[in-house]
Amino acid sequence: MKMFNKLVLAGAASAALSSCAAIKDAIDSIPDTPQPNGAYRSVVVPDLAGDGFGNVELRIYGKNHVRGESVDIGTLIQNTVTNEPYRLLADREEKGVKSRFKEEGVARIYKNHYSAVLAAHAEKQTHNHVVNRVDQTKVLAVQGLATRTEDMAKFKGTYLYDGVAFTGKDKEGRLSYSVDFDNRTGNGVVRWTGSNEELKLHAGSLTQFAPDDAFQAQWGVQGAAVQDGNPGLYRVGLFGPKADEIAGSAQVGVGGNIRHIGLGGRKIPFLKKDK
Repeated sequence: MKMFNKLVLAGAASAALSSCAAIKDAIDSIPDTPQPNGAYRSVVVPDLAGDGFGNVELRIYGKNHVRGESVDIGTLIQNTVTNEPYRLLADREEKGVKSRFKEEGVARIYKNHYSAVLAAHAEKQTHNHVVNRVDQTKVLAVQGLATRTEDMAKFKGTYLYDGVAFTGKDKEGRLSYSVDFDNRTGNGVVRWTGSNEELKLHAGSLTQFAPDDAFQAQWGVQGAAVQDGNPGLYRVGLFGPKADEIAGSAQVGVGGNIRHIGLGGRKIPFLKKDK
């Protein structure tokens, strides 16, 4: 996914502000300049227990991690989804009987300068020596350096964000999102790569959250999501000292199943709409 070169964008910004189409053209003209590191360099493993599961271990990058331990993501490229094999081990209790459960698949990590989204796409589950092939994605954690409550009053006008949406093992799309700090609302759209499908993120209220390890944002937007007539919900949080980034997730019902989608993007520096 493209990164933002301010020098190139400055020349296109004045024309881009004239219309939504021009804004899209300006975004598409920005060259890809990936950068590693960033201010947020690790993801803390959240509480993955529940629904009869306990003593959960997440193995990624060759190390086992339990709740509260950090996974180093400092070398990952920003504004990009990175795939890495994972294994999850847990005790599973059914009707008072404990057994061992194993899940294997691909961890999908979206990293930005101030935020990260950790998702797991499960491909195989083993329980009581029975192996099942699965195709399930779940967003495990949305973390980062949250935009602080005391700074919210500083932000005026509408900020435009551009980034990535991802689900499954390799499905990705382009996230475009705007936050109106004056009217305290946000809305956006995901256009999936190689498809005419769109995920619409309808207008929701900018609100304060109670952060935890699974979702660390203090402020953000939550609202209705719709794809091909299938309803769902989404939530994105604000990250960075100047509301520099958004990160979150969406869930949409598709074919009787819930599709989990990771969302993340960064503010477009010269495309702020002031009122």
